[in-house]
This record gives sequence, C-alpha cells and structure tokens, in this order.
Amino acid sequence: MDEVFTRKQGNISTIVLNAPQRRNALNHEMWKQFVDVLGKIKKDKSARVLIIKGAGDLAFSSGADINEFAKIRSNSIQAKEYGIVVEEAVTNLQCFPIPTISMIQGDCIGGGCELSLATDIRIASYKSRFGIPAAKLGIVIGYK
Repeated sequence: MDEVFTRKQGNISTIVLNAPQRRNALNHEMWKQFVDVLGKIKKDKSARVLIIKGAGDLAFSSGADINEFAKIRSNSIQAKEYGIVVEEAVTNLQCFPIPTISMIQGDCIGGGCELSLATDIRIASYKSRFGIPAAKLGIVIGYK
C-alpha cells in the first residue's frame, strides 16, 4: 500500500497522505515519498492546481510519526538528516509553481500543520483541530 499517492482528475492533482491507521502520521519514508511525488507533479505541465489531503476523515495528518524517533532520530546526526528531508518537503511545497491547497479534515498537528502552512490555501472542516505540540517533546520544528 502506498502511503503517499496521487490522483488526477482533469487538471487537478491530489496528493493523499494514506496512513489512516496512524491518523496519517508522516514517517520518514512518507516525507521522502512526498518529495518524489511533488517532483512528478511539477513535471506534469497539464496540472493547474495541487490539493493535499489525508486519507479518511479523522486527520489531515497528526504530524511526524514519533514512534520511529527512537530508531531514526536518536542522536544529533540522525535528527539533522531527518530535518533535511522534512525541510525539503516543506520548501518544495512552499515554492511549488502552481496553486496549492490543503484540504483539512480532522487533526492537523505538528508536521502535518507545518505541511499545511506551506500551501497557498488551507480549507478546513468544522471538525478540524490544529496544533504544534512539539515543544512538549523538546523538538524544534522548522525555524527558517
């Protein structure tokens, strides 16, 4: 099962964060897949708008998957490498050449919130919740 996949309908491309069992928490591989998918859509000259959404109706994304932090972010070198991947995803989305929209339903937390803030437009359902609780874990998010 692809955890980040695209759909295309006419000139509208959609990226789906597809890990509903984890409230679409973004693991390291998903951040890398996101960058790859953005690159493919960027090459598609027929795309006129990009929508980002989470699978299911419980979460756009509950952020980074902290369950893998002990394994892949346990020291400063790993944390820096992880941060580079996340920064690449967010920066590529911020600088995307066509309009970008976050379609937010449910939780939009931490890295998911950071991702949504990189889009041009955010549209949220009345059930949406936003937050960046990283400080409680002693983690600094992007600060550029």
